[in-house]
Amino acid sequence: MADAIETETNYAGFIAVHVGAGLQSQARLPRYRETIKRACLQGIRALNNGKNASEAACMAVAVLEDCPLTNAGIGSNLTLDGNVECDASIMDEESYGAIGAVTGIKNPITLAWALLHTQKQGLLDGGRIPPCFLVGDGAKQWAQQNDIPLVDNQAMTTENSKFTYEKYKRKLNENASETTKKIKTENSDDTERLDTVGTIVIDRHGNVAAAASSGGILLKHSGRVGHSAMFGCGCWAERKDSCSIAVASSGTGEFLMKSLFSKSISDACSNDDLTPDTIRDHINHIFLNRTMTPTNAEKYFGFILLKMITNENQSRSVEFLCAHNTQTMFVGYMTTKQSKVTTCLSELQSNGSLTIHIDSVRLT
Repeated sequence: MADAIETETNYAGFIAVHVGAGLQSQARLPRYRETIKRACLQGIRALNNGKNASEAACMAVAVLEDCPLTNAGIGSNLTLDGNVECDASIMDEESYGAIGAVTGIKNPITLAWALLHTQKQGLLDGGRIPPCFLVGDGAKQWAQQNDIPLVDNQAMTTENSKFTYEKYKRKLNENASETTKKIKTENSDDTERLDTVGTIVIDRHGNVAAAASSGGILLKHSGRVGHSAMFGCGCWAERKDSCSIAVASSGTGEFLMKSLFSKSISDACSNDDLTPDTIRDHINHIFLNRTMTPTNAEKYFGFILLKMITNENQSRSVEFLCAHNTQTMFVGYMTTKQSKVTTCLSELQSNGSLTIHIDSVRLT
């Protein structure tokens, strides 16, 4: 979705969210839509109450994590050992915070944001540099020390996530040579849950932020950290001389990591106009046409992006883009001066090529 947005002196804020690139079940669309609306409204309330971009992004993603249908927070995919291990990251123009393979945190994005916030407070006791990325038990210890509550990891599991885990764990035990074939041919909603939820935000001062959260791939090896936590991969936010950009990505994590996907998209789009042709060229160069292993795996991606330009007269124009090569990608967005959320279920083009939507909104 590329949105032409113009603002006046009294700048408005903007938020967009997604619930993952993959295949959203038709039966679940009403609940996805309601979750998207609540996430956008939560972020907009934060902006209207004076919160900055990263705070609003954190609050919006927490709503997405609380929905058991998303593959983030409660209801996430289970590891091969039957546990929930979450990744999350958040970035603004100054800092980045991330956590990986963490158990027992109800809203992983809050822990990632706390790391980002701590960095802005200066050095720790003894002149120590504050961490920006923590994993596993160390991340849980840091959460406890900073009054972020822990929950029993079993509370992160839902009936649906347990059913899906047991179903495909049985298949692994049946016949390893047939498992991949069976999973692919079934084409179920569960096997198409590709990683992250995310958000991108502009606050009233023109600051940008992006955030991503994920439970990772189904039956992943314990301790695996996906792209949603990796610097430059799951999300990116940056203010440059010519523009500010925020990106939140979803898809096949190992490939997204190898291409530094979110940063690479940001770098490419900062220099060119956002048109369908230029976006396709960038994605082919950055991601689809790159040689990566294993070569027999699908390279799935989806992302949302905001590009804000401040003109000589201090007016701002912003473009909003959504692109994916998965069956669907469900997004929502709104401004601080709107009362309703715009939602869109983007579907793959009939010829199977990547999909790019272009809409138009106005910040007044």
